[in-house]
Amino acid sequence: MMTPLRSETLPVREVSDLLLVRQFVRECAVELGFGVLDQTKLVTAASELGRNTLIHGGGGKMLLETLVKDNRRGLRLTFEDQGPGIAALE
Repeated sequence: MMTPLRSETLPVREVSDLLLVRQFVRECAVELGFGVLDQTKLVTAASELGRNTLIHGGGGKMLLETLVKDNRRGLRLTFEDQGPGIAALE
């Protein structure tokens, strides 16, 4: 199991928050030594999840955790909203 080193929560309540989410995810990925391609993938995923949180969930928050296990480092992004969910998941 990876141990969280750092935990930060950012609001996702308005469009301008999406820019802050993208910037913060990129900064953390750079600090952890992720390459440009992986940085881009993380920022793209955060941007899409943040947009979904805002548009479909009515806003919420992103929890970013910096993780470490042995010599491995990672980021865990968790997006939460208060939206209605998916009515017919099947």
